[in-house]
Amino acid sequence: MSDGIPLQSLPPVFQDFIQTAKGLYVRYVWIDALCIIQDSETDWQREAAKMAEIYGNSFLTVAAAGSASPYDGIFAPRHASFNVAGVQCDVVHHFPNGPIAPAFPLLKRAWCYQERILAPRVLYYGPTEISWECRRSQACQCGSPFREYTRISLRALFEFCQTATTADAKARDRFWQKIIMQYSLLSFTKESDRLPALAGLIDYVKTISQDFLAGLRRDALVTDMLWYRRYPATTRERNQAGAAVWRAPSWSWAAIPGPVTYENLEYPKVLDAKCVHEGHSKTGRLVSGKVKLRCQTLTGKLIKAGSLDGPSEGWEHRPWDRPGSKLEIYIQNRAAEVYLDCCEDALLGLEVFVVRMATLAGRDQLLVLKKSEEAGESYIRIGYVDRSVTRRGPVVWDRLKKSWVWAKETRDITII
Repeated sequence: MSDGIPLQSLPPVFQDFIQTAKGLYVRYVWIDALCIIQDSETDWQREAAKMAEIYGNSFLTVAAAGSASPYDGIFAPRHASFNVAGVQCDVVHHFPNGPIAPAFPLLKRAWCYQERILAPRVLYYGPTEISWECRRSQACQCGSPFREYTRISLRALFEFCQTATTADAKARDRFWQKIIMQYSLLSFTKESDRLPALAGLIDYVKTISQDFLAGLRRDALVTDMLWYRRYPATTRERNQAGAAVWRAPSWSWAAIPGPVTYENLEYPKVLDAKCVHEGHSKTGRLVSGKVKLRCQTLTGKLIKAGSLDGPSEGWEHRPWDRPGSKLEIYIQNRAAEVYLDCCEDALLGLEVFVVRMATLAGRDQLLVLKKSEEAGESYIRIGYVDRSVTRRGPVVWDRLKKSWVWAKETRDITII
């Protein structure tokens, strides 16, 4: 390489990349296929560990986003035109709002994910236009706005890292888990690259998190372990999973091929919480205590177990259902098993309120409350519902979700 490489011997994408650098008066370029010895595991491991430094300190990253291979080139025709009633129209493939798009094959490659997110500036050569992204703004030739529905952008990552020390735990959890959900969708030439191809981004995020274990944050290990596969594995993924290749411990998302999902852990906001003690000790006898929540609720009634005409849709007996429960909770023509704290007989026919405390892997964790005799929005806990063990099946809560807009309807209540 010290003797030089004839430019004409390089694939078209590399030639176009070098031409772009010359046009910007940049003297030095870094191309992984040329700067990493491809058949050397030692050199690959050494250079792969530097990705955060290489891309994070670059002047500009050029991404051949519309090219499926190095032989396609990046200076493709910018527009496909057609005529409608005498009006000349151009077909423009705008930069995608999501993490992947068929017209942008480069975005499907796992190694490219951290490379473009870590870079301070990226110039995307798409199939029909050029797009720009940096830590402050985004722009493209067609002038359409960028909407980051599901995609992590350079600006989003930069702004998050700037404010992460003051952000609440839920915001930090959701941001990293969103990265994993996007990243696990992508394609790997080698399944063993699942963690190495994200190592640079992990190094970058380490500045706001203690440490990482197999792609999970040590200081949020429990919530990061709550990933799951939403869709059945494809034939290719089943074959990869059956291969005798150890990738990561079983509790890591990197242990399996294919996309993983994290639930958006919804839980109430604690507005106030306090206890009044009888004496000076903060751990002694209590006089009173309350928790004030801003939360999502449903209203229902306690009915006699099995009193409905026939089982609800989706019902099936399960041996782990609690035997001997006398009451069920009845909401919108559906019944579900309820775990009452005590005094079942005295509660028959009572109007109750259900508070969603968390949504975990598609299952609702709910508290059952009754109205207190005290004035105001004051309630007393009387039980618990776990969607995963509802006697009449998950269809109960699935249908409720379609009828109630959980995310918008909240109220402030006090539990005493």
